[in-house]
Amino acid sequence: MHELFLLQSLSRFYEDSSCQTENAKKVNCIIHLGPSSVTNTVDYQNWMKSFGTTQHIMAGHEK
Repeated sequence: MHELFLLQSLSRFYEDSSCQTENAKKVNCIIHLGPSSVTNTVDYQNWMKSFGTTQHIMAGHEK
């Protein structure tokens, strides 16, 4: 999980990023394919929140 947070290539998509510039992008939708054991963790949920109002589709997790 830690590596996911450090990906600089994603920073321009974060809503609350201090790296916001004219190159910032808005993500409309993210499809998550990870298992619920990953996507339900506090760290993952916080990472998802960093995309602001982006719609999240949980396609890969089991219930």
